[in-house]
Amino acid sequence: MATTISIEETVKACALAGNSMVPGKAPVQSALKRETSLVGLAYLNYIYQNDIANQHFCEAMLLMHAQVPPGTANPYVALFTPARAVPAMAALADVQLAFDYAIARTDPPAAKVEAALATLRKIVA
Repeated sequence: MATTISIEETVKACALAGNSMVPGKAPVQSALKRETSLVGLAYLNYIYQNDIANQHFCEAMLLMHAQVPPGTANPYVALFTPARAVPAMAALADVQLAFDYAIARTDPPAAKVEAALATLRKIVA
């Protein structure tokens, strides 16, 4: 079993390894980017656990981390626990939509992003 590394430890390790944010992307400070970044941070850290050598992973993590105020609790880490596995898998498209929006890979209508977040909030509530 892989050793769990917290999001904060991952971000520090990525920065110490010389990584920077996604090239050409600047952090955006908004409530929607903050919340989708929390989803994305939990998602990527779960998927790429212990893979801090992956440049693209680190770039995305650093960008999303810059969009979240320091000290913000991340309730979305709970999406990737055994207790929430079934509902989280059913909402994987919503997780992916939030992540893609957080790193500016896509720009869906705000209402679509809000609907995805509403689904995810219900799972972690």
